[in-house]
Amino acid sequence: MKHSSTSALLSGLVVLLPLLQACTDVCESTTTYTVYEPVFTMAADLKTSIGYEAPRDLHEPGKIYRYGDYLLVNELHEGLHIFDNKDPQRPVNLKFLAIPGNVDMALRDGILYADNYVDLVAIDLTDPLAARVTERIPNVFAHNYNWAGTDSTLFISDWQETEQVKLSDCQEAPWNNGQGWREGDGIIVLFGGFANTKAYSSSGAAPQVGVAGSMARFAQYDRYLYTVGPSDMRLYDVSTPTTPVPGPVLNVGFGVETIFAYKDMLYLGSSFGMYIYDNSDPRQPVQLGQYPHVLSCDPVVVQDDYAYVTLRSGSLCGVGAWTDQLMVIDVRKPSNPTLLKTYPMTNPHGLSIDGCNLFICEGTDGLKTFKTTDPEQLELVQHLTGMDAYDVIAYDDLLIMIGKDGLYQYTYTDFCQQTAALQPLSVIPVKRPAS
Repeated sequence: MKHSSTSALLSGLVVLLPLLQACTDVCESTTTYTVYEPVFTMAADLKTSIGYEAPRDLHEPGKIYRYGDYLLVNELHEGLHIFDNKDPQRPVNLKFLAIPGNVDMALRDGILYADNYVDLVAIDLTDPLAARVTERIPNVFAHNYNWAGTDSTLFISDWQETEQVKLSDCQEAPWNNGQGWREGDGIIVLFGGFANTKAYSSSGAAPQVGVAGSMARFAQYDRYLYTVGPSDMRLYDVSTPTTPVPGPVLNVGFGVETIFAYKDMLYLGSSFGMYIYDNSDPRQPVQLGQYPHVLSCDPVVVQDDYAYVTLRSGSLCGVGAWTDQLMVIDVRKPSNPTLLKTYPMTNPHGLSIDGCNLFICEGTDGLKTFKTTDPEQLELVQHLTGMDAYDVIAYDDLLIMIGKDGLYQYTYTDFCQQTAALQPLSVIPVKRPAS
């Protein structure tokens, strides 16, 4: 159940239009501004919020996850599209699994781990058409949301946007202190910027796990699930996949965005650098090293001795984020990673590597494929345009790419042996409802 509040968060896009009157002693100014009114959700209602809906179109896709013959596509803050992908040329949209507040996911032995707003849930997807919640751990992601004052039962789950106009006497004391002001209980007016209210939009038999994209905040290793938030990493023992058991919570700095597990190491991408953790004891990862960089968005993938890190500019990556590039970092000495080479990019987002194939999403500039035989001399072998590429999974000769305009699938060969183009298999377009 969601509740609208009379409080409002007012933000950005302030246009002052002085209206000079004929009278010398009368003056009014008109200010147009955007109003964001918080929508509250009761934490207790999350217990009954998960369920199936009929298959539907992609509207605002987020992250992707490959699990066996199935493909999961996140619909931002709403849930998951479940596709039967046995034939990538003809993926079948089976169902939509509504998980309010969902952004991230991971799968192990048929059990889905997902964020349900502030809670972490385990969902049995052994039969993708008969999902059931097997465990719920409350308030795991509570720090990502604003709560209703001291009330721990209501949190802000969304914002309703409207535009308002304010008339004021020019002789009034300025209602703008250069950055903003507070007007009443919970009403905030900001100028010149957007008030970002969400932190974010193997033992025994080998477990069956899936493949995530580089933007993932969930990762798995051995019998543990790892989730990262802006400043922490949380561990869960998933020896019994249906009932994850919370473990340690580690402070990992600030601005952590992604996590990538490779062999017995964990690589964390943050707005300020890449952190490297020794995960040989998966119960207690230990930080070995860090490679700092300028403020920017920072997903990372690793193969053999090298980490590939894309840095992206833009307001969502932090004030002052300005660089667009690919960094190749030598991680043979995890305590002292060193920069091997930097390559200029347009606006890189997610990336994936398989063999000698490095795939980089370049936002509105499409998808680029590099040959990595020599990391110091990457060779651009293909550049696909005409799509807005966000993240990519490349595994076992199948490339799955999600963008603002659709879900794309391609087949590819190992560029170590030859140079061959990606071959298109299918496209599922995004169909946004008319506003």
